[in-house]
Amino acid sequence: MLAVPDFTLRQLGYLTAVADAGTIAAAAAELRVSPSTLSDALADLDRIVGAPLTVRRRAHGVSLTSAGVHVVDRARPLLAASRELMIGLRGEPGELVGPITIGCY
Repeated sequence: MLAVPDFTLRQLGYLTAVADAGTIAAAAAELRVSPSTLSDALADLDRIVGAPLTVRRRAHGVSLTSAGVHVVDRARPLLAASRELMIGLRGEPGELVGPITIGCY
């Protein structure tokens, strides 16, 4: 049986959002979570992988460490695959899916 990693897709998504946004505040606003929630998730991810993934500089935002770049590069396809999985299960957003019953009296 394959070992299941301790990190979550949500944590990987948070890290990717921070990498894209450049700051925790901007990523938190985009994700609609508090900056402290995002910071806590990133700290947990650092602990899980055993290395710091980001460097936070007050005036310059957040940058990725080499480990962070490695994780983000591999997280993007995982996140894309998880979105495709959910679309396959639920359909495209706004797409009607499921059985239709039509009655005529």
